[in-house]
Amino acid sequence: MADSSNIFVVFDGDCGICSASAGYIERNKMNENLLTVPSFDFDLPKYGINPEIALMTVIFIDEASGNVYYRTRAVMEICKHLSQPFRIFGYMLANNIFDTIFNPIYNFIARNRASISTKLGLNACKIPH
Repeated sequence: MADSSNIFVVFDGDCGICSASAGYIERNKMNENLLTVPSFDFDLPKYGINPEIALMTVIFIDEASGNVYYRTRAVMEICKHLSQPFRIFGYMLANNIFDTIFNPIYNFIARNRASISTKLGLNACKIPH
């Protein structure tokens, strides 16, 4: 019997890059149980997640396993549920070595997402500059 537990991708719904990424995930997901939810519409305390953290990073929550991932690791876990070629990258790169190398890049983008969103013509983030 297939597991019907949900997998949540929690993102900052006020961020242009985050919202555009969530739209891409919805269009390319291979698993109907993968749900994208803005952090302001999600019960963060239920999963022990600080709301301030949810404004700074994407969060991947797998209800079946109880695993919660942040930043680069969350992105790779999401990729495992997308169409190719992202799926194979997710399986190859969801590890601590990759996280250590790419989390600084993720952090840079997260810190600068308001200006990046504006430059890309996306809705500007409501986060302070």
